Amino acid sequence: MKRSFPEHWVLTELGNILYLKNGYSFKSTDYCEEGIPLVRISDIQDGRINLDTTVKVPNRLLKSDFIIENGDLLIAMSGATTGKFGIYIGNETILQNQRVGNLKLYSKSLVSTKYRDYLIASLRDIIQKSAYGGAQPNISPEKIHKLIIPLPPLNEQKRIVAKLDAILPKVKSARDRLEKIPAILKKFRQSVLAAACSGRLTEDWREEYAQHTGKELPEWEEKKIFELTEKVENLNVKNINLHDKFLYIDISSINNIKNTIETHKEYSYYEAPSRAKQIIKHGDVLFSNVRVYLKNIAIVDNPVYNDQICSTGFTVLRAQKNKLLNKYLFYSLIRDDFIKEVSELQVGSSYPAIKKDDLISRFIPLPPLEEQHEIVRRVEKLFALADSIEEKYKKAHERLEKLEQAILAKAFRGELVEPDPNDEPAEELLKRILEEKAKLEREQRGKNRKK
Repeated sequence: MKRSFPEHWVLTELGNILYLKNGYSFKSTDYCEEGIPLVRISDIQDGRINLDTTVKVPNRLLKSDFIIENGDLLIAMSGATTGKFGIYIGNETILQNQRVGNLKLYSKSLVSTKYRDYLIASLRDIIQKSAYGGAQPNISPEKIHKLIIPLPPLNEQKRIVAKLDAILPKVKSARDRLEKIPAILKKFRQSVLAAACSGRLTEDWREEYAQHTGKELPEWEEKKIFELTEKVENLNVKNINLHDKFLYIDISSINNIKNTIETHKEYSYYEAPSRAKQIIKHGDVLFSNVRVYLKNIAIVDNPVYNDQICSTGFTVLRAQKNKLLNKYLFYSLIRDDFIKEVSELQVGSSYPAIKKDDLISRFIPLPPLEEQHEIVRRVEKLFALADSIEEKYKKAHERLEKLEQAILAKAFRGELVEPDPNDEPAEELLKRILEEKAKLEREQRGKNRKK
């Protein structure tokens, strides 16, 4: 079997060079405004520890065994972001909360700290895969310690780090530039919608229309939504077989990034949720009344949902076809300006929602029907352009992720730097590390006996 690392390196368990230390279970009732910053999983952000988001605990709760030191590498050990890493850069005294792991070297003089950081980054996918093996994502220190890793001589570790320090910042710089694209596209789409609903998008078209037809289009109007939509009927249980089944759309069915219906549930009328009362038609616009700033808004664009049921958590808007295009209505509603306006009408603090009557009493700009068709056509064309750019962004982002992992893999196969025959052999280095490990474990056993 071909070796995947140089002859002068050694393979060993990760637990022979470091240990994963869990944090302390501080009580949330002890959190306060002033005191010692406490690092929780949510404070591990973008490869760093963000002290701006930490809570604090009183100075009297200082636990010296759980102080995080400058250069410590922390990992989320459970939850939705299990496996994310962050390095603490700073000298402020901060504490480590439970389920935040600290990957501590047995000897910083025998293993390069930055070699450890890059090594763990190269093992990211393996660590995350092992964490997601059970019902709940969870990192096991035992599994981490058992991972087999390559150990080069100490001086070679330093040369590898120097090489990676020269290469990876360029990858990060490219990624940082790339990460600006989603925000730019979001702003572009909103600019398109603002132009569409103000008349700027079709200003040239109106002039061409007048020249070609010899007629001036009617002026735009401001109309309340209820003046442009039909009444939606509710379910009448007297007219149905309770054992019949239907498709049910609730707020969780909406993808509020794409503003599309992604999923549905199936029920019999007998077991239907109490909110399953509104009959929907193909082409309806669903507008979530709850936390409207989340933009759970979508068109019923799949015919399979015709005459199916949606939650009363939506206002169902059915355009009067002789006055309003459903897609124009949809584009009017997902504008940031409109969302901001209706958000101010929400009532309730824990469950903020807008009343249906308040929503349908809002004004929207109404162009002539012919112009609505042209607006929809142009918006769809521009959105398709944005979508194609977004797809290219995703592919480029994926390529950069693979490039970084490929560079790390090359580094830990010993292909990035040349060996130096004058370096201390890795076998001798490992012996010294294991001696340090045994010494620290003896000291820890002594501390435990004194407690």
